[in-house]
Amino acid sequence: CVLATEMLKSQLHMSAYERKTSIVEPTYVSPTKYKNYSCAQINEEIERINQRAFKIAEDLKDIDRSNRNIMSIGLISILQDVAADDERVELGKLNGEYNALKTVAKQKKCSFASRL
Repeated sequence: CVLATEMLKSQLHMSAYERKTSIVEPTYVSPTKYKNYSCAQINEEIERINQRAFKIAEDLKDIDRSNRNIMSIGLISILQDVAADDERVELGKLNGEYNALKTVAKQKKCSFASRL
């Protein structure tokens, strides 16, 4: 029952996650990294990725909002741009991990795979 609840939460989060990360190109992650994971472990990894991706997406939204409010170019703006770039790189990696996990979940015919 707990696993089913977690899988449902994961599915709901993923649709929002995909909307927030759709502008960031995924970094390729080989599905073989996860080939020995059980369906429960795959689901746990997807949940971990969701949580981190939501945090990064919120941070990027705050940085973007901040940048629009800064009238002059200065150190703060430059530092925010560097932070945003680092977070976009991490978001690309998370997106790649999600794609790899989704592939493995479908190969293993995990019960939640059709909803990914």
